Amino acid sequence: MNTSKKKIVLKKLNSHNTIWHPESTLVFKSQKERLVIGKLENDKIIADDSILEINNLWGFNLDLDIFGSEEDTRDKSSDEDENDDENEDENEDENEDENEDENEDENEDKNDKNDKKENIESFKEKEDKIDKIDKHNLQVYIESNLNNLKKIAIEYKNLQEELNRSFMLIEDLKSQNFILQENCDSMNKKIDTLKNLFS
Repeated sequence: MNTSKKKIVLKKLNSHNTIWHPESTLVFKSQKERLVIGKLENDKIIADDSILEINNLWGFNLDLDIFGSEEDTRDKSSDEDENDDENEDENEDENEDENEDENEDENEDKNDKNDKKENIESFKEKEDKIDKIDKHNLQVYIESNLNNLKKIAIEYKNLQEELNRSFMLIEDLKSQNFILQENCDSMNKKIDTLKNLFS
């Protein structure tokens, strides 16, 4: 099979924290170390002889710690190469389907990003509205308190003036009382003088 014409698409395999090739079911060691370690069956990674045949069709690098030298695997690939021409048309159809899947994934990613962006913008708009409402409510609260303080200040001033008037009235009464007392004493002296004259 001539894999050079096929576009290879690798996808994340979150269940095993690595990547894999869905079309061949081959699983790689990690996203950085792209060495074939097995194939995926029922969400399990299996390493058997069939992997060598599958890998020969795609030309990935094998993990030599698991599958031995590359020369051994290349010897086993000679028989498979004879069927390349017969399967080219089928691969082209599969490639088209794969490209469609890839485009769908890219569109989904773009839609997800757009949704996230819209959600962030919507959240920021709501946050700005809340800030404006909070600022407005705070301004109203401050103005209300200022008005109350002004009323209290005016009432305090009026009470102070009334208290001052009361103090002045008391002082005036004291002064009048003193004068009355002096007049009373003067009258008593005159009465005593008259008594002495007629006694």
